[in-house]
Amino acid sequence: MRKFKTILSLFLIIGLLFSISGCAKDVFTSYKQAEAKTNTVKTGKQKVSFTFASEADMVKLRSILQKGKTPDEGAMKIYETLNSFKDLKIEFTKQYDKSQDKYLSDGFVRFNIYNLKGSLYKDRDNYIIEKPQLPKYVHFTSQEFINGFFKQYGFQSQKLSFNNDIANVLMSIIDEHITKDSIMSNGRKIMNTPNGDIKVKELKITLEGEKLKALKNELLHALRQNTLVSSELDSDKIADKKIKEMLINSIGQLQPLSMEYTLYIDANGYMAEKNISFKGELYYPEIDMNVSKIWDYNSLYWDLDKKQDIQPPKGMDIEGSIDIKTFLEQMNNITL
Repeated sequence: MRKFKTILSLFLIIGLLFSISGCAKDVFTSYKQAEAKTNTVKTGKQKVSFTFASEADMVKLRSILQKGKTPDEGAMKIYETLNSFKDLKIEFTKQYDKSQDKYLSDGFVRFNIYNLKGSLYKDRDNYIIEKPQLPKYVHFTSQEFINGFFKQYGFQSQKLSFNNDIANVLMSIIDEHITKDSIMSNGRKIMNTPNGDIKVKELKITLEGEKLKALKNELLHALRQNTLVSSELDSDKIADKKIKEMLINSIGQLQPLSMEYTLYIDANGYMAEKNISFKGELYYPEIDMNVSKIWDYNSLYWDLDKKQDIQPPKGMDIEGSIDIKTFLEQMNNITL
């Protein structure tokens, strides 16, 4: 039985591969300028959609399962996994006010037979999750979330922290490969937005084949050389090594095929939309089959520098809510 926490490596891969930060020469300059300008915006709205799909010859796989009186155990596990993650989608709409350090995000996660809906409210370092199921509210701080999440993987310290330096190392590697090896193009188009049609500049960057594999290998080397989660305890250093090995093994088995990055910039120089598509293949020796893996990311930006009305969930009762530790335990008991 697979637990909810086993998808950690998937989302770490997503974050790693979708942290692309540049492209080549003029396209690179235009992107960096738009990104920097958009990041200075204090208020606005953003809609993010992420989908993941597996494409496999399910007829062939079913025939493998039907051979003999007892289905092959390894093939059965692969079949269950592919069914569980053949249609995974995450979508949320966020309104934010950086000057007050507030945001409110509404969205859902859909996978297998589950459709998890909810809201996340942030007021400085106080967070509230609102969900349909009782108890409706989960309250926590960022440190409580970090501690609660990583305790599931053997960490014990009460002072855990992410290693931000590794993010800079990985971004630098990505910058270097994209500026050196990518195929780039630009153009113009009319784009539909929540505020109507607008004229935008289109920037497109593609990285594929051996050049994408070289990027993957260099990222893996950097991961091996750096700490992911910092702690003063020796036992946590062992836990960090284990979680890093899980991530490296997951990425190492994936053969990247192509990555396409498209950015739309409005007339004022802000990012209006960002799309990233990644395709790869994973070989399953249990069934002697290559399975295609496809990740698609889309982000829309609008109402930039406009006043946002951000209010906490109505009916919030701290006494009737649960803490993040209890919530994570409940999530981990979900069978995929």
